[in-house]
Amino acid sequence: MKMCRHRRNGSIQRNPDPCTAKPMEINQHDLDVTNLRPASRLELVKNFRLISNNFVSDGGGRWIFGLAPDLIVRPDGSLSPVHANSTTDGFECQFKKLLLYAYWGGVYIPKNIAMDPATNKWIGYGYPGSGAGQNRVIQEPSFGSTQTFWKDPKFGALQMILQYSYVTRDPWFVATGQPSNAHAHMIFADLRYVLPGSAPRVESRCLGEPI
Repeated sequence: MKMCRHRRNGSIQRNPDPCTAKPMEINQHDLDVTNLRPASRLELVKNFRLISNNFVSDGGGRWIFGLAPDLIVRPDGSLSPVHANSTTDGFECQFKKLLLYAYWGGVYIPKNIAMDPATNKWIGYGYPGSGAGQNRVIQEPSFGSTQTFWKDPKFGALQMILQYSYVTRDPWFVATGQPSNAHAHMIFADLRYVLPGSAPRVESRCLGEPI
């Protein structure tokens, strides 16, 4: 059996602007924000692929569709990154002109809180009594198919895409009498015309071949 794979890793690093802690006293605090993006694509057998895309961040919530803040400001003016992690995993199976796929996507945002000595109240992300928009976990499984009716290198392709997704969202704090989470069913139908041409070629290596 010939098994092909493709792996890639990326990272992002940036330095947020310094923060002024008090109106009449300038306290500057620097913070290094680092994010890792490991990903892999493995073809176990012909036309059956396993896919995994991951994002592990220390203050990179803006790159997960803005679902998490990058940082919080502590009472002393120091900057503390909010960890934010996400993954998309699944498989794709090609049957001639029909592509079947299933993916699961998840986001986990740990809490990052501090006590404000001036008010004796919690501040940050995920503290007791925080708003419903401060999410702990977001999950979305999706199932779908892509049917290619015709395809020509000169004129493009015509496809029908059908997809079902189920989204759940769990906040860190739930007020008394409110649902513990939010969820939604989503159905998509897309008739797509694909412009002629092809995506940039990505080389993959087969197990057993020299790297």
